[in-house]
Amino acid sequence: QKTQEYCSNNNCKGLATKLLNHLRGGVLGADILINSLRRIIKDGGLTLEDIRTSEDEIKQLYVKGLKLEAASWLKHLHTATSDSRNDILFYMRGTLKNGGLTLEDIGTSEDKIAKLMLKVP
Repeated sequence: QKTQEYCSNNNCKGLATKLLNHLRGGVLGADILINSLRRIIKDGGLTLEDIRTSEDEIKQLYVKGLKLEAASWLKHLHTATSDSRNDILFYMRGTLKNGGLTLEDIGTSEDKIAKLMLKVP
């Protein structure tokens, strides 16, 4: 589906700015929203500078979203049953890796994770 349908009446800049501000607030699924933002910018013939941002900020917003996602996985790990913990831990570690983040970045450690993994359901 073309983004131009969402950018009718030359409103791509307004839509892109709104989406950027939403991302700045910190959101899960930032990677998907960043892809949408890039599509809106392209379809609108805009640049990142036109909406007062940069590649560096976009990268920071991506990592911020991954940090929120990893923290969400950690929250799920605390309440998970023993049979789903390994999967949750796998996704959490992958999310951290994709963002260049550590367990400490989300307020935990290997020791705390080990204790969670041994917890009785």
